[in-house]
Amino acid sequence: MGFSLKILIVGFGQLGSRYLQGFCKLPGTTVVHVVEPNNYAFELGVEVSGVKAFPSVLLFRKTVDTVDAEYDVVVVATSSRPRADLVESLAARIVSNGWVLEKILAQSLRDLNRIEAALKGQKAWVNTPRRITSLYKAFKTVLAGRGPLSFNLQVPGFALGCNSIHFIDVVSWLSDSPVERVDITADSKGWYGAKREGYEEFNGKLIAHYSGGSTLTIDNTCIESKAQVVCDVGNDSFLLVESKGVYCGGELLLEGYVEYQSELSTDLAMRIIEGDLDNFLPTLSESIHQHKAFFFGLMNDNTLSPNDQSDWRIT
Repeated sequence: MGFSLKILIVGFGQLGSRYLQGFCKLPGTTVVHVVEPNNYAFELGVEVSGVKAFPSVLLFRKTVDTVDAEYDVVVVATSSRPRADLVESLAARIVSNGWVLEKILAQSLRDLNRIEAALKGQKAWVNTPRRITSLYKAFKTVLAGRGPLSFNLQVPGFALGCNSIHFIDVVSWLSDSPVERVDITADSKGWYGAKREGYEEFNGKLIAHYSGGSTLTIDNTCIESKAQVVCDVGNDSFLLVESKGVYCGGELLLEGYVEYQSELSTDLAMRIIEGDLDNFLPTLSESIHQHKAFFFGLMNDNTLSPNDQSDWRIT
């Protein structure tokens, strides 16, 4: 296959460079434009991606003001704080076969609405990718027609703020039902500084309720418990080991794992270009619905949102 693709990556940190690592394996010639204002981050991204070893990939550094008018795929891999401003600026200049936005999408309901308005009429998805991994695709075939799920995640130290949306989404997909409500009970410490400077996290318990009766429970305060992901449906209990597969009754039922972004990016780009979108990433509107349910959960916890706080510094 000898065609040429043109891709824009905005934000060239850890995730942006891993996207490029996967894009290097696309067939034919691939022109990649990167928007990254930080010189160190750009050079590190070039090194991490290994792009110099692929002569079929032509890499150019751009600014928001100098990006082209059309791209096959646009990836916005920045942290959440500047995303609404960036998407508005980019969408005013660019049309694309598909946009892929990183999560957390934004830090407020207001900015979620800004992103949705900016990309109205364009195809866009949010990268909560468990639903396109080999593990969860295989597991979904087991659950077909089985009824409500009780999905439980107990992982000490799990970053509830930036990572819960991954599981809110995948349970929605596994159960074929939208999330209706998210209840959050934070511990008394409330917000604390995240690993990334200028952002925050919290500990506690989250319960998501879905229209078909399924539930998701995430508890990161179970310090003495063994980290595990368990899904109960009917009389069966499944243990999901994300590096190996799905177990039932102590026996390996299905093989599969949660692939790295660099392993997913090649197929992700090709599916957007070819219009192969069945069982794909959640659409922007689906993900915004999930984000809003999560944000309302934050708003309803007095420890996390005193005085009706409506902006959260989640990366």
